[in-house]
Amino acid sequence: MERTMMNEYINLNEAIIDFGFEWNDIAPTRDEFINFLKSRKRANVKEIVTAHWFFGDDGVFICSKCGNVESSNGRYCSYCGAEMSEVAK
Repeated sequence: MERTMMNEYINLNEAIIDFGFEWNDIAPTRDEFINFLKSRKRANVKEIVTAHWFFGDDGVFICSKCGNVESSNGRYCSYCGAEMSEVAK
């Protein structure tokens, strides 16, 4: 089974400010810079998955991402969590 590595995100603005305080006008080595970035607090982010509703023949709404069937067209699919902001083609 192949393992995939999750992306990690930092707040760029905070890192730039911290970088200025920690290094002043001294250029760090590549390893020092990588360690600096790794030491930053991780940002709390979530990938946004988008989809749209298909209108089924029997009056139900079907999620274009997972195929979940719902009786109303809410803003999110209750099964896969997709945000229904995608424009249907």
